[in-house]
Amino acid sequence: AENGSDIIACVRKIDKSFVKKANLFSKKFKSDIKIFQLDLANENSLKDCFKKIENSTRKIDILVNNAGTLENSLFQMTTKKKMMEIFDVNFFNTILFTQLVIKKMPKNKNSNIINLSSSSALEGNKGRFIYSSSKAAMNIATKTLVKEVSRLGIRVNLISPGLINTKMLKNFTSSEMILKTLKRVASQKLGTPEDVANATVFLASDQSSYINGHNLKVDGGLFEEELF
Repeated sequence: AENGSDIIACVRKIDKSFVKKANLFSKKFKSDIKIFQLDLANENSLKDCFKKIENSTRKIDILVNNAGTLENSLFQMTTKKKMMEIFDVNFFNTILFTQLVIKKMPKNKNSNIINLSSSSALEGNKGRFIYSSSKAAMNIATKTLVKEVSRLGIRVNLISPGLINTKMLKNFTSSEMILKTLKRVASQKLGTPEDVANATVFLASDQSSYINGHNLKVDGGLFEEELF
């Protein structure tokens, strides 16, 4: 909004706090912010949401696929039901939503798609079997999609955040594991949601017009071995 975009905000739960914040940003930045309820765990919710978006919006220039869910479980303890739940949100329904949105993207007009992955897709962290797999699927899907839609004037890029200071990190990662991983981060600190947002704005803007099919790591310099 601050950079001049109108927003279609898809949220799992529309509460007073979110609406208040959206209204504040709308007035402050003179941005049109439309809010829609969307639960990526539910395919019917996805389709209903897109119908409403389609009826209210002439075109979509930028799609940011930033929804995700996380599960800690060892390979032998991961049920097929849990696998499907994680993949539905992190991959299958995100891809289905992308298929729908592409139809609304102006061709040859610098439209672009930004997919949020994770450093786990490359790391394959212990206890993150299904989460890492779902994000790795998004990585290869992005690489393939670039080859199919670039001819239409649509760029596709990927962002892989590392340790980002969010509720999800605190709820699913022990303090011990966070400290252990920080020893492998050159910047020696957690990232912030703003760090990821700034990277997203850059990839969405004309400043990155010749960047296509790139995986932008926002991880503070995450290495395999301990640095400190």
